[in-house]
Amino acid sequence: MLLSVKKLLIRFYTWVVLLVIVIFGAAAFYSCLQILQQEERAISSYKLKHSKLQKLQQDFNDLESQIIMYFDEKANHHTSVDLEKISVAFSTFQDSFIFFNQTEAHPTGALKSDELLLVGDIQRLMLVLVPYIRDVAQDQTRGKHMDVLDVMRQIQKRLQEFGLYQTRTEEEFLSEESLRERRTKIFLSVLLLSLSGLFLILFLVYKHEQLERTNREKQEIFDISNQRIIAIESSSDGIAIMNADKTLLYMNKALSDMHGIPAADRERYLGKSWKKLYNQKGQDYIEDSIYPFLDRQGEWRGETRIMRKDGKLIEADLSLTLLPDEKGMIYTARDITERRQAEDKNRELQAQIYQAQKMEAVGRLAGGVAHDFNNVLAAIMGYAEFLSEDLSADPKLKTYADNILMAGQKGRALIDQMLAFSRRKESHKFVMDLHEVMREVISMISVSLPKTIELQTDFYHDDIAYINGDPSQIAQAIMNIMVNAVDAMEEERGTLEISLSLVEPDEETFEGMLLDDYLRETEMPPVTIHDLEPGHVSLEMGRFKREQKYFQISITDTGTGMTRSVLEHIFEPFFTTKPVDKGTGLGMANVHGAIVAHHAVMNIDSTLMEGTTFELFFPKVDYIDNLSMLKDGNDTDHHRDFSQVRVLLVDDQMEVLTMMETLLIREGFQCTSCQDSLKALTILRNRPDSYDLVVTDQNMPKMTGLELADQTQQINPELPFIIISGYSYERLQEIKKSYPSIKYCIQKPARKESLLAAISDVLKDKTPS
Repeated sequence: MLLSVKKLLIRFYTWVVLLVIVIFGAAAFYSCLQILQQEERAISSYKLKHSKLQKLQQDFNDLESQIIMYFDEKANHHTSVDLEKISVAFSTFQDSFIFFNQTEAHPTGALKSDELLLVGDIQRLMLVLVPYIRDVAQDQTRGKHMDVLDVMRQIQKRLQEFGLYQTRTEEEFLSEESLRERRTKIFLSVLLLSLSGLFLILFLVYKHEQLERTNREKQEIFDISNQRIIAIESSSDGIAIMNADKTLLYMNKALSDMHGIPAADRERYLGKSWKKLYNQKGQDYIEDSIYPFLDRQGEWRGETRIMRKDGKLIEADLSLTLLPDEKGMIYTARDITERRQAEDKNRELQAQIYQAQKMEAVGRLAGGVAHDFNNVLAAIMGYAEFLSEDLSADPKLKTYADNILMAGQKGRALIDQMLAFSRRKESHKFVMDLHEVMREVISMISVSLPKTIELQTDFYHDDIAYINGDPSQIAQAIMNIMVNAVDAMEEERGTLEISLSLVEPDEETFEGMLLDDYLRETEMPPVTIHDLEPGHVSLEMGRFKREQKYFQISITDTGTGMTRSVLEHIFEPFFTTKPVDKGTGLGMANVHGAIVAHHAVMNIDSTLMEGTTFELFFPKVDYIDNLSMLKDGNDTDHHRDFSQVRVLLVDDQMEVLTMMETLLIREGFQCTSCQDSLKALTILRNRPDSYDLVVTDQNMPKMTGLELADQTQQINPELPFIIISGYSYERLQEIKKSYPSIKYCIQKPARKESLLAAISDVLKDKTPS
């Protein structure tokens, strides 16, 4: 209100100033024009009067000459002068006098005082002249001509005075002082007019600048408003403006797209309640929950689902804000569907990372336990072999010893599983045929299969299924899955199906599971769990390599199925849903290790009370180089005399060291044992030629077996070493190639036959000193 009054006052003052300037300017211009016109009229009037005065003087002179001539002739008694001429001359003089007095100042005959006197004299002349002329005609003019002459002289005098007056008046009007005065007035008028014009120009310039400034401000406001409109229209967030009645005045493209409204239909929603953007359920929620909160707080914000006009559901972050003075409301909406999906994916990845960290921690624990258990098992199996040999005369006691040895071998297999899971023991892989492994597993499982369970096999791929793998590890993985399947169906009748086929994964079937290359050895394969339907879940583990064919092993049972909570922990060591006497919880951990070691992929699909399907995918080998299975030990004949062979035995575990020393002494070797690798190095430095062979453990404190071999090579390059380690076969072969003095690498726990065969092979060309 105050702003409007201020604008009106400014406008009023502007018009007043402009009006005053125009009035002053017009007055100055009019005054100047009047002065110039007056001067021009005066000069013209003086010129006209002067010419009239000359004409009047000339006509009077003509009249005077005619009368004087008449008097002279009359005195001489001549009558040649016609009285008509005198009458005509007088009439001419009279007309000239009348014309002389018809000026702009008094066109109707209003005469000045000197003019009135002249008129009186002319009237007297007429009074004396007319009778005189009449008397002349009657010859009665005696003494009357003198009266005429007196009047004539008086008129002549008046005319001269009048001429002098006219001349003097003209000279006064045209004098320098009079001209200066008039010019001063004209100058002042022109100055006033110029100042008025200047002020008017300045005022107009000021108003023009003000107008331009106003126009610039308006243009800037328009540009800003236009930019805001463009920005609002281009915004990825949905924006709408409503008036006080909650009527939709505007919505941008993002909002219409968010609600699934085509651009051509946007106008249909304008001018109507903004709630029409939502279905009836949404409108009820707005009335019951949003409006009350909005009226109390002035704003509302929340995340909710929006059903688009095409029926698609999206997640949105909504915000409503009331404008001041109840002028309406601003509504914004942001599509957070992708963010929600990313958050879900992030939570899933975090769960996978947590699972991977947990698996890594458990794997390290399992690896450490396996390493220590390996040393204990080596002693147990070694002494069991001693007993078996020494008790050959007593079959019953020998059986007990053999059972201990068999239990140790099972323990070794369990350790292999733990090391494979912890990835500390690499698979012993070569090109193999899946058919052979599956036939062996099926042969073993069919023997113990309950009669209530039907076993069905279907090998869709009839050719040889070559992969690069570890047969024992793959067989153990398939066996563990099938045993779990049998346990899931044990109480009821069911069907166990196992099949083999060749597939080439594509994006349509295995969406998001294809990569350009295999996962790195150090990279934990991702695990994703999907809730398909209530009671129906699936698990995806690993990634496929594009354009790589895979052999698919499918194992399906009709058992009780698994829940999501079971799948989340299925690969954890020692996790099991079976009774204590039926499971160790290492079976699926072994499967996990096999999948990781072979760059394989596994899918699990399980439905409660309907069954579970395991799908294992192993990369197909296209080029076959070696089909022979590598075995521990050596078939070389080792039955020879070792009584002269001097062996230095090094191991930090006393029980293993004692067992190995006993084994070598029983076979006739001259054995020196050392529990400290540094002490062993000192012995070799002091007596470099006192030993024919060094048998050492690899993983020892202070100095490893490899470091001992490397240091000894500088002392005695010809001294051979045999390393006993828990490393994989491939890793041991690499060690053997890297260190010339290391002639053999044997996996722990070392069996007697393997160790003796290796020693025989190392010393076959060496004569004991």
